[in-house]
Amino acid sequence: MRAFAPLVALLGILAPLPALAGPPACTLDRLGGDQRGPATALVRIGERIFLATGGAVEIVDVVDPASPLPRGYVDVETFVTDLAVEGSLAAAVGPNGLSTVDVSDPDHPVRLGALPFASNQWPELALTAGAAYLAPWPGGIGVVDLGDPSAPLLAGVYPLAAADLVVRADRLYAVRFDGVTVIDISDPLAPQHIATATPGGSGIAISGNGERLATWFRCDPRHDCGTVRFYNLADPDLPILRSSVYDGNRTPTAVSMSGGRAYVAYEPGPGDIFDLPNPASPALIGHFEVDWGTALASTADFLFVSDFYAGLDVHDVVPASGAHRIARHETPDSAVGGFVHAGYAFAVWNDQVRVYDLAAPTGPVQVGRYPAPQGEGFTSASALGGVAYLVTYPAGFRVFDARDPLSPAWGDRFDVGEFQPEMRLAGRRLVASDGVVTLFDLATPTAPLPLGVWDERLISPVELIGYNLFGVEHVEGGPLLGLDFTDPAAPQLLFELPGFGESWGLVATGKGLIAGARTANAALFDAFAPGGPVLVANFPIPLGGSIGGAWNGSQLQLSINGGFVTAVHQVWDAGNPAQPVLQLSSPALASAEETFSGPGVLGLAQGMAGVEFYDSCSPFVDGFESGDTSAWSLLVP
Repeated sequence: MRAFAPLVALLGILAPLPALAGPPACTLDRLGGDQRGPATALVRIGERIFLATGGAVEIVDVVDPASPLPRGYVDVETFVTDLAVEGSLAAAVGPNGLSTVDVSDPDHPVRLGALPFASNQWPELALTAGAAYLAPWPGGIGVVDLGDPSAPLLAGVYPLAAADLVVRADRLYAVRFDGVTVIDISDPLAPQHIATATPGGSGIAISGNGERLATWFRCDPRHDCGTVRFYNLADPDLPILRSSVYDGNRTPTAVSMSGGRAYVAYEPGPGDIFDLPNPASPALIGHFEVDWGTALASTADFLFVSDFYAGLDVHDVVPASGAHRIARHETPDSAVGGFVHAGYAFAVWNDQVRVYDLAAPTGPVQVGRYPAPQGEGFTSASALGGVAYLVTYPAGFRVFDARDPLSPAWGDRFDVGEFQPEMRLAGRRLVASDGVVTLFDLATPTAPLPLGVWDERLISPVELIGYNLFGVEHVEGGPLLGLDFTDPAAPQLLFELPGFGESWGLVATGKGLIAGARTANAALFDAFAPGGPVLVANFPIPLGGSIGGAWNGSQLQLSINGGFVTAVHQVWDAGNPAQPVLQLSSPALASAEETFSGPGVLGLAQGMAGVEFYDSCSPFVDGFESGDTSAWSLLVP
């Protein structure tokens, strides 16, 4: 067996290409999206719930609490970690920035403006007329001027380190571990210190009537436990600690107070209901069902819970001892992939598939939703001619027949190995590998037929070109292996190239190119060169992300569409494989867990922030869009 020493030497160098003379030739134009995802926060204003769901803000009417009625939603283009509402203005904050939303029309909320963050921040949010407050924030509490809601502006920083915030009238209450600070915001852009009471916590809430304050914190980062503290606010400038409740097995995550009661969500659940006629002696009077309550709102009769794993739950809490859930408005889990077929996009979440009409004049519109079969969840998707193969956990894959886009149907499930397999398609063949490789025939796309198994060595990632399979042995410093599956019952080892290892990702095209990548470099190989793969080009990968936006442990995932390679927030034209040319650079790509494409559209699966759709723009004609690789210079032997 040939050692291919020259290739190994090249792999150790991987010199970057010369810098481009000009800017990238294309920018992405956003067509629309559906960024709904896990429920992370809520605000109740009268008979209306404002729900933070993934990367969107959704409005739900609860005039009849037993029948929540979804109204409208708006994408805010960042995963939302906190939400606040003041009048007809909502503000949503996430790691990438703050967005303002006009909610005056509940059926058509409109994103007004945004304040991007220079680096990822995870602040909590409080809102008053004309200003928003962010904490934790570099240097203290960030003060945002909302005089023009369409152009939020960071006006300054109030010098107080804080973990969470809440507003009541012209007072801002900021909590940190050692105290609660009361701040005068009569002038919203010029906060003034009033007093600090001890002790504090890491989260804070205030009752609807403003008479009580609660803080909570996790007592030990190594396991679940925590304390909730209740304060009297008879004097709004002087919180007085009245009592505390300790739990040695659960971590408090949210508190709501109304009607003389306190509702406390814990992780893990259930939640607790306390009677507070005498705040000095809270009495446990009931429980409510919750998995991970991210926020609570309550009335005298009902409790509203944003449950990260479920959505918006409504509980009847009268009597407290018989509290029970009466309604649920479900929200999706994380978007993991997708595919495009016959003018429709199929976005795959962990728990469902949603179908979008790409021809709608106002942008992609959802026209169907298909929950995962009972007990299943998905981690990725591959498709061929409208038939998709969805990787399920803990192992195997499920067929999804979308050849009729408006009447798709679930097919059979196939168990493969012990773990979630990596899947690749080539012509009418499918390979699934969880280290052990299984090859399927797709002559009947909805009924994959197992052809053969290769388990002599564990290989992952893998790629398939024709009957040739390429894979990296799953050991540190492992080699790149080539296997001939012409006879599926007796695969033959073609070559073995040392020096790759687990940190490599692989992706291939039908014209005989393999792209490989690790932390700072990507490389293109001629897979059918005489004697084994030969390096033909390499280029740098932007730091701070992964290939195609997705990490799988230390393994990097690549994306090739036609003659274009997606690498973190860049797209490279490899029409001449020896000299890839940068065509596109967009931050939107950097946050994508997976990319998928079709004629005229690029889909981004953004994990917990749902999906987005972009115009794939002119450089991608007959390449990126259609998958046509006829212009590639390498020939299949």
